[in-house]
Amino acid sequence: LAVLPVFFSCGSKSPDSDSASLQAALNSSSAVERAEAVRNFQTGLLTDAALEGAQNLLSTAGRARSEKEGLIREAIDYSDIQTRYYSVEAVSAAYLSEEETPDGKELTILDYGPRGEIPAENRRPTIFVMFNQAMVPLAQLGRVMRESEILSIDPPVEGRYTWYGTKTLSFRPDEPLLDSPFYRISVSGSTRSLAKGKLREPFVFDLFGERLKMVNMFPGNDADADVGIYEVPPSLARELTVEFNQPVDPETVGQYLIVRNKKKEYAFTVSRPDYPERLISRTDRAVLLRLETEPSDNARLDVVLPRGAVPFENYPSVQGEQKLRLYTLRSFEAEELDSSAWDFPQDNRPSLYPVYLHFSHPLAEDVSLENFRIEVDGVPVKAEETRVSWSTAAFYLNGIKPGMKVEVTVPPGITDRYGRTAPEVRLKTEIPRPRPMVEFPRNYGLLQHLEAEFPPSLVWLTRNVTEGTLGLAARKSFYGSRTLSFEQQELDFSSIPRDTTYFHKTDLTPYLLSQTENGAGPAGYG
Repeated sequence: LAVLPVFFSCGSKSPDSDSASLQAALNSSSAVERAEAVRNFQTGLLTDAALEGAQNLLSTAGRARSEKEGLIREAIDYSDIQTRYYSVEAVSAAYLSEEETPDGKELTILDYGPRGEIPAENRRPTIFVMFNQAMVPLAQLGRVMRESEILSIDPPVEGRYTWYGTKTLSFRPDEPLLDSPFYRISVSGSTRSLAKGKLREPFVFDLFGERLKMVNMFPGNDADADVGIYEVPPSLARELTVEFNQPVDPETVGQYLIVRNKKKEYAFTVSRPDYPERLISRTDRAVLLRLETEPSDNARLDVVLPRGAVPFENYPSVQGEQKLRLYTLRSFEAEELDSSAWDFPQDNRPSLYPVYLHFSHPLAEDVSLENFRIEVDGVPVKAEETRVSWSTAAFYLNGIKPGMKVEVTVPPGITDRYGRTAPEVRLKTEIPRPRPMVEFPRNYGLLQHLEAEFPPSLVWLTRNVTEGTLGLAARKSFYGSRTLSFEQQELDFSSIPRDTTYFHKTDLTPYLLSQTENGAGPAGYG
């Protein structure tokens, strides 16, 4: 509220005579006389009548404005209110000490934050510290500062410092806190309040985006190799690349890492992995562990980051154990001999029937199947043909029928692609019966035309079917609606030999003659 000075002249004294006296004094050569003349002139203007008139004018104007704005309806008497005036640029510390701070109360921090781990959704937090005493005058509230003697951040971060109230200092970073996984916020021990309160000691708290975490592991030192964590060759598993969510010091984190197979722990050395140029930015977040001894087959290697581990000294520690796991190659061996019910031919012609010998791992490219011993119902036989596909060896045999028992013996010297030798073993399988099958002519929704020179018949086949029905009906036309409702007839399969494909022939003449005299027209089955 700006108050303009209003001067009133009241009484019998002539204003013109006062002005003439003032003008004469101002023309005087003495500065003291000029100042004294001005002071006397102003004093003469401030008479009791003038002051009363000014008060009435202000009251009238203020009342009219207040009633218009709806603020107050009656005049307020301020005569009993004590008003203190002070400079907004330099608040009296003594006054604040007397009014707000009890004698002997030390400066403390009431609240601060955020502290500890910050969520990924808020990587640009507002950091604040709240004191128990006024720290700055009111004039500094809201003023943006680029540095502060009270609050510091390590590593340094560009941002804005602002006082929200005389007791709360905040810092807002210009960019998200992504450059470092760990920040230390310090309040100087020399910090003083306006009432001369002083911190007992420096105050420090930590802020970090995420605690240390293992995010990936792969065997070997080649980030481009497609290896995986299952069926890893032991020679490759001797080197393990471990990647973290933030930069780490190999020596520091290596003191915590553990590599073990069940209860056996492996000694290892720690270094940096040799990444290709396009992945070089990941180097500071990864370590290469080289085991002093090569793990065995069937090993379950666990890389463990225990509770308390840190990426660097004095950084936030891991709160819970973390584990990454890989498995070395299983032992190489023949696992199963089997055969398929779908491998029998559908036309009853003699054919070769395969039996399949499955191994745990891919066979060597130059493996020979000549020395495998094969017996059918106890009689040694020779495979007519053999094939190798990855980890499966197929033996094609002649004269095989359902129910026969086939036995294959794996000879010594059979190797896989890793150079390991399978133990000698004998495996058996029983030839299954062919699956039940029914097959009609395939038309894929299109029309099939019968030749006029042949008797109209429907040929279809079955194998190992024991019961069923067949319905035939004439159709109104080749197009439009499909067959009429079928009259189902029970079929007799008792005379058909088992495991044999049987061809059925059904005469269509009765259904065709029902439509035309010459036996031409559409018919359907189902």
